[in-house]
Amino acid sequence: MEDPETNEPRLSGERLAEGTAVHVIDDFVYSVETLASAVQTLRRVGLTVETATALLGSPPERLSDASTEMHVRLTILVTTH
Repeated sequence: MEDPETNEPRLSGERLAEGTAVHVIDDFVYSVETLASAVQTLRRVGLTVETATALLGSPPERLSDASTEMHVRLTILVTTH
């Protein structure tokens, strides 16, 4: 089911006001693709994403580079090698 206002199939539910700050939480970040996709989608519909948290992440240098590219402060609770 896609969001009727934005035609975005990955969004549904209650509408947040444009400009609302949201914090993205992911369980495991490896390639960063899913996290980047979430950030891009939320920004495209007018939400502000400046921070994200993942429970696990690997490898550390990839995560650091990706968070810089996305302009997001990324916190990893446990980093695996």
